[in-house]
Amino acid sequence: MRGMAKLIVPAAIVLAVGALAVTSAQAATAKIKLSPSLSHPSASVKIKGTGFPVSTSVTIDFDAIPVATTATDVGGAFSTTFTVPASALPGAHTVTATAGATSAHKTFTVETDWAHFGFDNTNTGDNPYENVISAGNVPSTTPTWHFVTGGYVAEPAVAGGVVYFGSTDHNLYAVDAKTGAIKWSFAAGDNITTTPAVVGNIVYFGSIDNSLYAVNATTGIKLWSTPLAGHVTSSPTVAGDVVYVGSNNFQVHALDAATGRILWNANTGGNVFDSPTVVKNVVYVGSADDNLYALNATDGSVKWQKNYDGAPVDYSPAYVNGILYVADGSFVHAVRASNGGKVWTYKLHFGVAAYDPSGVAVADGRVYFGCTCGTVTALDAATGTVDWQLFYQSANQSLTVANGLLFLPEEGSTDLLGLNAATGAQVWDVTEGPPLSGFAAWLAPAVSDGNVYAGATDGNLYDFKPPAP
Repeated sequence: MRGMAKLIVPAAIVLAVGALAVTSAQAATAKIKLSPSLSHPSASVKIKGTGFPVSTSVTIDFDAIPVATTATDVGGAFSTTFTVPASALPGAHTVTATAGATSAHKTFTVETDWAHFGFDNTNTGDNPYENVISAGNVPSTTPTWHFVTGGYVAEPAVAGGVVYFGSTDHNLYAVDAKTGAIKWSFAAGDNITTTPAVVGNIVYFGSIDNSLYAVNATTGIKLWSTPLAGHVTSSPTVAGDVVYVGSNNFQVHALDAATGRILWNANTGGNVFDSPTVVKNVVYVGSADDNLYALNATDGSVKWQKNYDGAPVDYSPAYVNGILYVADGSFVHAVRASNGGKVWTYKLHFGVAAYDPSGVAVADGRVYFGCTCGTVTALDAATGTVDWQLFYQSANQSLTVANGLLFLPEEGSTDLLGLNAATGAQVWDVTEGPPLSGFAAWLAPAVSDGNVYAGATDGNLYDFKPPAP
């Protein structure tokens, strides 16, 4: 028996050591891959793992928050998806996959980019992912840096920690979003008055030198430029592999995003100033010929066009759940995206004079707009009835919504205002004097990662940020 015991004990030791070796090897070789590895709160992320114990339950954690469970296959691999927590703040986070004693980690970066005029291709003017700046901390928001150009600064775009913006000094600038330090500038042939669109590593923008440009987002090196026979005062929209933009030669253009080759031109009867809204292979765009157009995104053919009030449609329509919200003349309309039929119309009732509304912003069931009549109004998006209305000097520019806040430049004054979007109560105001260089006017800001980036006619781009918690 003693002989048997001597034989059995070494065998058990060998088995235990072997098991430890397998576990150690699995721990050393377990890997996960995230796609994408950078996105906004509430984004869907695909995670793949290899080198884990076979046929074992796997828990996925985002920092300390469980976000998914799955199981490995007979080869120790798994694939599943998870949703980034809506509360995830901008910055680096750790995603961990754990199966028994085996785990692997990857970094996921949260950003709430504002990479396009009107935020995205729907042109709602709302950043639904912003979760830093709020009604609670915006009263303490102060300027952190400013960048000086040689002309008026257009509305910016923010992507990947960089702010991109044009100026009437003919340059497109790229500056560090945290510090304002310049990364590069690109000289066009004339003024750049609209917001660039940033997609991947390419920045698309137009100039009144009659050209649309594409430059490398990292270096500013030109990739291509295409003449369009008219001033480009429309912000471009990129959908798939196509760039859509309007111009002052009465046309809407579609160009190959990689090469700049013109795919089609669609004629209207007037200048096209607004940024096209592109949803489900349809391009919605207004024209100074008083029409709102719906164009086939593939070939530019007209699906429908509507003249609602005999007034130019100079601002981008906002698309939400099959409804377009658009301002023209003295009216704001909700119309069906399928055929242009009206759902409701709101008329500005101030005497007999015609007042111009601003572009609209749509968020949380409300339609927001300003007016040269001196009002800012929130309408119920479903019915068009007034939710709240306030009187200001004038508000006839694009509006910005983020995390329950409505930002608007007060035209004819030096005020950039922040309102509680639910009630209209003013919670923030930047006015004449520091940081502004004398009397100047603001343009609509972009809100990203807790920052408010706003250009002004004093030639500066400003960054405002609340204090760290």
